[in-house]
Amino acid sequence: MNFSTRNPMQLNDKIIRAALVAKLNADDPGAVVLHELPLSRGERRADLAHVNGMLAGFEIKSQRDSLARMSGQAEAYAEVFERMTAVIASCHLGRLRDHIPSNWGIWVADQEAERLTFREIRKSRRNTQQKNRALVRLLWKEECAKILRELGVKTERNALVISMWRLLEQKSTKFLCEQVKIALKTRYAQRPRQQQGPYGGLRPI
Repeated sequence: MNFSTRNPMQLNDKIIRAALVAKLNADDPGAVVLHELPLSRGERRADLAHVNGMLAGFEIKSQRDSLARMSGQAEAYAEVFERMTAVIASCHLGRLRDHIPSNWGIWVADQEAERLTFREIRKSRRNTQQKNRALVRLLWKEECAKILRELGVKTERNALVISMWRLLEQKSTKFLCEQVKIALKTRYAQRPRQQQGPYGGLRPI
């Protein structure tokens, strides 16, 4: 898929995001791609979450963006995702490594005539810093209730979701990550790709 980038200033979030979504969908048609997934109880958001065999997060930094918040964003990503990748305009490459851990992947968005391509500078590595409290907060109440029922734990209909989160937090990180992937895929897989926004579709393609 081609994207017009005749003017370098057009290499903004919208153009990088559209090309990245096209690449992710082409590479893994069975995956779900979610936009602006809330992290850290909504205090931060992941630009794109790619959900299939792996729970992967992508942070986009266009020519118009700053790296000022990147360190804090990286901490929030690490609590949730198994792999993280920064997708950046080339102007950020020299300084990016100072803002992200070494397990982050780095892709540079390059302009080739009127085509936008991605150059892998560094491959992402498996993240071992996921937090149970962050993972469970990606689950809706009915999803928590379903998981608990399957574990043989009865819950009252009027039980608060926070009480369900606390019960699930006691499970292993690996188990919770798998449950989050199942829940997100089930929740959004039946929607058209252009409607696969987060938590009700805040950012459609």
